[in-house]
Amino acid sequence: MRGRGHRFTSWASSWASSWASLWKLLLVAPLCILALACAAPRVDFDTLSAEPIALTHWDAEAGRRRAELLDQEPSGGAQRMGVANVSDIGRYLSRSDRVRAVEQKYPGRLVLLDPRTRELSRVEQAPAGARALAWSPDHQRLLFSSAHRAGVHHIYELDRVTGNVRRLSRGDANHVLGAYGPDRRLAFATFRMRGGEVETSLAVTQPGGLNPEPILENVPVQDLSFAPDGSRVVFTVLEDPRNAKAEGRPVLVSREPRPGGDARALGRGKNPVFTPDGEWIVFSAPVKVGWRIKRMRPDGSARISVGGGVVDEFEPAVAPDGSSIVYVANTTGLDQLFVRRFDGSGDRLLYGDGAVAYPVW
Repeated sequence: MRGRGHRFTSWASSWASSWASLWKLLLVAPLCILALACAAPRVDFDTLSAEPIALTHWDAEAGRRRAELLDQEPSGGAQRMGVANVSDIGRYLSRSDRVRAVEQKYPGRLVLLDPRTRELSRVEQAPAGARALAWSPDHQRLLFSSAHRAGVHHIYELDRVTGNVRRLSRGDANHVLGAYGPDRRLAFATFRMRGGEVETSLAVTQPGGLNPEPILENVPVQDLSFAPDGSRVVFTVLEDPRNAKAEGRPVLVSREPRPGGDARALGRGKNPVFTPDGEWIVFSAPVKVGWRIKRMRPDGSARISVGGGVVDEFEPAVAPDGSSIVYVANTTGLDQLFVRRFDGSGDRLLYGDGAVAYPVW
C-alpha cells in the first residue's frame, strides 16, 4: 500500500508540477509576445516615401503661446481636436472672438517636410495661415486654402515644378476644404453668411475641375477625402443621421459624388483619408480613453486599430506608397508629427520641433 501511495503521491506531484509549469507558460507567453511587439524595430526614416509632407508649422514659442491661449477657451467654444487643431469650417462656425484673435496672432506657415531628412522648407508662395488640403495623384500639385484676400477663404493650387500658384475657387463663399479626384475632378466644401444665417455646401466638379455642382447643402462638413477611383467622397459631419440624440458627435459619411447620390453613415470618427489604392479609409476614432488611428474598408466594414499609444491621435495621412501613416499627437504640450507602419508597428516621433497641424502626404 505504501508503494501504491508513494506512486500516487509522485504522480500527483508530477501532475501538479506540470500544471504549474503550464500556468507559468500561459502567464508568461502574453508578456513575451508583448515584449516582442514592443521590441519590433521602429520605422527607419530612410525607408519612408521620399515625397514631401505638407503641413502647417509653428515654431516652439508661437506653438506654445497659441496652445496656452486656446487651452483657456471654455469647453465647447472651439470643438478642439487636440491642442489647437480644428477643421477650418468647424473652427470658423464655432470659435469665439478671442479664439479668432489667437488664430490671427499665431497663424502658422505652410511648409514641406522631407520625411527622410526631417528638414522643413517653407512654401513661400502661401500666405501665413494657409492650410494644406491634398496632393494630386502624381504629387506634383498641392491644394491649399487661404483667407488672405479680404478674409474670404479660397482654394489655391501650387505647381511644384514651376512654383506657380493659381486660384481655383470663385465667388464670395468661403472655400475651406478641397480634395482631388481622378481626371482633375475636385470636391469643395464652402460656407457663406446670409442675413445672419450660415449656408453650407459640398460641391464636386466635372473632369478638369470645371462646373462645380452641389451634392450636399446646409450640412456643415469637416474634413474631406475623394476616393482614388472617383466613386465616393468621405467627410465628417457633427450629427449622426441615424440618431438625432447624437448631434455634435463627429460621424463619417460616404456619398456618391453626384446630386441625389447614395449616402451612408460609416460610424463615429473624423479626419478620414483614403489610401492611395482606395482599399482603405484611415481615420481618427473615439475609444474609451480618447482618440486613436483606425482603418476600415470604404463600405465601413473591417474596422480595426492601426497601432495605438496612450495619447489622442488625430489627422492621419497615408504615404504615397501606402507603407506608413503619419498623424498628430501631443506628448509634450505641443502637437507633434509621429509615424508608424501601416500595420501599426514601429511607432516613433517624426518631427518635434515646434507645433504642427493638418499633415498631407
